[in-house]
Amino acid sequence: MKTYHNNQSTIDNLKVIAWLTTLLAVLAGLAYLNGYRFNISHSYPPGLYQLEVRTYSDKTGDLVLFCPPNNNAISTAIARGYLDAGRCKSGSVPIIKRIAAIAHDTVTLNEFIHVNGNILPDTTVLTEDSEHRPLTPFTFKGQHQFILPPETAFVYSDYAPETSFDSRYFGFVAVKDIQGIIKPIWTIARP
Repeated sequence: MKTYHNNQSTIDNLKVIAWLTTLLAVLAGLAYLNGYRFNISHSYPPGLYQLEVRTYSDKTGDLVLFCPPNNNAISTAIARGYLDAGRCKSGSVPIIKRIAAIAHDTVTLNEFIHVNGNILPDTTVLTEDSEHRPLTPFTFKGQHQFILPPETAFVYSDYAPETSFDSRYFGFVAVKDIQGIIKPIWTIARP
């Protein structure tokens, strides 16, 4: 009798766990469909964000969610753990960055990121990561100074500009890969 009671109690507990898991999955799915995203990267504060506008605004300063380009820099970033693997064509998760430059702007990558002759603060172009592995700054047609082509944007993190893995390494982002403007809802500030 005692074994039957213990087995029934275990089954009841498993049913509750299954029900709660299903409920959480449904709630997470509904939140995702309504534009809510959870950020765990270091480029912007961890927390809850909402994809507010699902079209590209062609405006510098916008914080956007996008799929990075499908290139060797992104493959290396995934292998090294800079980016998580995900559903983008590049094999990564969508990421959050700020638009620093748009089509026809001039970008220069020497010691820092320069946009139209202005230095973006604290954006040193690194040649190695924190583990002393080589980082290759982006070049366009072999040049460190270039004009952004139509339908592209250059992105970076103004939250963690010193260490962000951004367009200075993986290049510009196609406008078609920008999912929209994203806004923080609830975040944890870094110490």
